[in-house]
Amino acid sequence: MILDIANPSSPVSVGKIMTKNLISGVKISGNYAYVANSILGLVIIDISNPS
Repeated sequence: MILDIANPSSPVSVGKIMTKNLISGVKISGNYAYVANSILGLVIIDISNPS
């Protein structure tokens, strides 16, 4: 799930992506989310357009 946290007391969901299996970690760098997936390994997701 991608959240807009411009107002931390009221985060807003702006997008999401479904992955199979468990996620063990996420690192954001620029327009990319690097997601550690238990089965698929490293999944790189372009988050430049969250919707």
